[in-house]
Amino acid sequence: MTAVQLSVVVPCRHDSEVIESRYAALLTALESTRRTFEICYVDDGSADRTRELLGALARADPRVRYTVFSRPFGREAALLAGLRMARGQTVILMDSGVRHPPELVPRMLALHSEGYDQVVAERDRTTHGPLRSALRDAGDRLVRHCMDVDVGDGAGDVRLLSRRAVDGVLALPESNRFSRGIFSWIGFATAGLTYREAAPGGSTDAADPRPPLGRRAVNEGIDGVLSFNSRPLRLAIHIGLGILFAALAYALWTALRVLLNGATVPGFATLLTAIVALGGIQLITLGVIGEYVGRIYHESKRRPHYLIQETDESRRPVPLPQHGPLPAAVPAGARAASRPADEGAGPGGTARQFLSFVLVGCVNTAVYFAVYVTLNRWTPYPVAHVLGYTVSVVGSFLLNSYVTCRTKPTWHAFMRYPISSLAGLVAAGCLLLLAVGRFGMDENAAALLAGVLATPLSFLLARWAITAGRRPPAATEPPEPTATTDTTGDSGPAGPAAPGGPPRRRISPAALLALPPLGLLAAAMWLGRWVRPGADDWCFLPLVREEGVGGLVAKFYLQDNGRIVNAVLTGAYAKFDLAGHQGYALVSGALVLAVLWAVTASVPARDWGLTVPRGMPLLLAATVAALFLLASPNTYKTFYWPASSVSHTLAPVLSCAALVPLLRARSRGGRIVALVAVFLAGAALGTLSEESSVVALVVLAAAALLGRRLLTGRRRAYARAWCLAGIAGTGTGILVLLTSPGSRNRRERYDAEGMTVIAPEVLGESLGAFLEILGTLLTTWQYLGAVAVGALAGLLVRTPPGSRPLPRRHTALLVGSGALVFLVAGYLCTVAAHSVFGTGIVVVTRAWNDFLLLYVVLLVAAGALLGRTAGRYGRRAVPAGALRPAGGAGAAVIAAAAVWVTVCAALALSLAPLGDAMRVRAGQWDRQDRWMRAQAASGARELPYTPTSVGGMGEPFGKHGSWPAGCVAEYYRVDRVTHATRLP
Repeated sequence: MTAVQLSVVVPCRHDSEVIESRYAALLTALESTRRTFEICYVDDGSADRTRELLGALARADPRVRYTVFSRPFGREAALLAGLRMARGQTVILMDSGVRHPPELVPRMLALHSEGYDQVVAERDRTTHGPLRSALRDAGDRLVRHCMDVDVGDGAGDVRLLSRRAVDGVLALPESNRFSRGIFSWIGFATAGLTYREAAPGGSTDAADPRPPLGRRAVNEGIDGVLSFNSRPLRLAIHIGLGILFAALAYALWTALRVLLNGATVPGFATLLTAIVALGGIQLITLGVIGEYVGRIYHESKRRPHYLIQETDESRRPVPLPQHGPLPAAVPAGARAASRPADEGAGPGGTARQFLSFVLVGCVNTAVYFAVYVTLNRWTPYPVAHVLGYTVSVVGSFLLNSYVTCRTKPTWHAFMRYPISSLAGLVAAGCLLLLAVGRFGMDENAAALLAGVLATPLSFLLARWAITAGRRPPAATEPPEPTATTDTTGDSGPAGPAAPGGPPRRRISPAALLALPPLGLLAAAMWLGRWVRPGADDWCFLPLVREEGVGGLVAKFYLQDNGRIVNAVLTGAYAKFDLAGHQGYALVSGALVLAVLWAVTASVPARDWGLTVPRGMPLLLAATVAALFLLASPNTYKTFYWPASSVSHTLAPVLSCAALVPLLRARSRGGRIVALVAVFLAGAALGTLSEESSVVALVVLAAAALLGRRLLTGRRRAYARAWCLAGIAGTGTGILVLLTSPGSRNRRERYDAEGMTVIAPEVLGESLGAFLEILGTLLTTWQYLGAVAVGALAGLLVRTPPGSRPLPRRHTALLVGSGALVFLVAGYLCTVAAHSVFGTGIVVVTRAWNDFLLLYVVLLVAAGALLGRTAGRYGRRAVPAGALRPAGGAGAAVIAAAAVWVTVCAALALSLAPLGDAMRVRAGQWDRQDRWMRAQAASGARELPYTPTSVGGMGEPFGKHGSWPAGCVAEYYRVDRVTHATRLP
């Protein structure tokens, strides 16, 4: 084996964002030296993808070695481990961040060739501000004055050591290590060079887990002073002797005054000053002694400096990164081994494929019509249809192969493709016939709806036809036995391999269990076609018809309630009159599902070392959406009634959309976008719903406080900044709303102008109402489905081997904080609604939705913690995506799945009678609407109106009196409507 001439030691922690680019730059610098070299990485317990990336680099490049600590032991331990790993005759210590340029390597080697055993790189600090430079210079001078060794001005950990210098460092056995002092203590011939440190603000700054610079510098200074001399102890003796001599002198002076002037009582100030001064000196001295005693205690225990979890030589399985590019310097063979079988894998890849499929479909539809119109002039129209369809199928196959699936077409795929196209065409035809024959829809609208609903099925069939049976690319190493990648980009287990073929992939339980809630949501959205205007909608429709959405916004801001964004969303569906009400459930349901799926799919599970089974994000999103929309006591008002849904159902969901930029931020620009997005989302929420704004403020404040305990360094600062931006935006929106004329009119209308929400009677009544609401929620057994699905997530999501479970104190903190946040948010939401509903909020179930989403999410999180606990105590681990998990954990998976399917069935049973009632009301409303329109067109100025209600909706001449009879008269353009008891 060729001897290693140069070793580069690189400690790293939370450096996944820059480690690839730094590796490429360092490789370029080392190859220019024309020496045999190795790069020794030491991962100080990173919680991101650093370990995965180091494993990928080590497999791709044999010159890369790495060691992973079992937990963070600190930079000093990482430097020591790196020196022990290094085998080269020359060792260079460098940082994995962006501030130490790899171009220093040739300069340091040039000085080493002149006979120096140590080459120290000293910062010139010209990029620092004058105040920071002055403080650092003063601190360095103070530390050097108090130490027995000279650490150099601006000297850091970037240095070159000869082999005998490394051996001298490793010969020092102390536990409390201060490397800069040790490097100076061992001596040897030392040379220095100056380099300009890169300006702060690199990508490592955002992920730096260390304390802020000022506190870190103070801690390093204390370690340096106490590690290399006993001067502080001698200083304490000198201060004590000085105070003793000063006290004797003061005693002599006092005795002389008594002899000359007699005894005097005054002296309290002098006595107090002396006591305080002596007490402070004693405390400082005790602290110094305590530091030395503590260091002696740690040295006496003789604990190891660190514990190793994994190294490149241990050959433990380290999964290749499933997203993000490999370093540019990785050989092509390693790139091929890490590439998934389907290049479009991942949620984002699937979305790209679907969009590409839709665009290809539009192009081929145009081709089909062009061929048909051209040939129809000379051939019978059936022949023209067949030829046009044939040309479009061939073109669709080629375009979807090259563009959508990014693969080469094959004859087997070409034989399957027409069958898949025919199946999609038959499905669209069946939907068309069903819509026209069974539900009486317009043929054009039915054709459009059938095409939209059949497109996902056609996409899946086309992708199957093109990609089925293909072998994965050849790998340079045997693939991991349990980690494969499917077409959705999530990991799942491979089934038994067929002879000469690719491994068969099993169906994920998460994907199967996502079907019931998706079907339930589809059925609920389909029932939305029976929605008809009622209550407040009667007043919105004529105003939007006459003055547009701007007129509604002006009325809301100046007269009604001040909710600007609420008026915009309300006007968006009212603009389409009856069709807007019929399509609202479809649009809002799809929007709720899409937002929740975007949030769950954006969670950086791989950065946290988690392997998520296929379909799990969709299962979680569909579960939360189904329970949030359909498990409430009055589904019609919370989901189908547009006016209520905009204010209380869409508001909390749209606020969750601000999480997507936060979870997907990977750069400084992305983090800025996330801050702007949460501010704008908060401002919009403030003018959309007061109650949802209160819930958002409580959640953001709690997140900012929890971040101080659960996050470190720059991540904690960024999370706090994000929460504060959201609080500022929400506060801005609420301020705009409360100062609007419409808000003042609303308070006067409900006699709440002089009422204060902190009045004892208001707080007491609100507490009683919230306790009653809480009792209803806790006794609604359907919400057990959220716990069951959360338990499934906890059981099926895998963690890497050797990972540590969440500390119990963190678990208790999360559970307690979640429960407290829900209780506080729900209670404050009830207090905020008291001015309008009073104690009647108990029966105004639509207002519960402002905090109901938080309740469902917390139940899912609680179930996930239960699932993780059950998984740890199961007899065998559950493979991610396994169809039949075994052992105790397998029984828990089956039980949770059974509970969830039962809940879905119960929700479906409760939805059926509501659909019947909506259909009956729609028939009555349509008959009366046609009659009233005909009478108004014939010149009638006064019409009878029969109330038709569903779900306790307000109607004219009902429980609210004649309201909104005037709005009904405006809608039909008559003078007034009167109460009738029989439908026309």
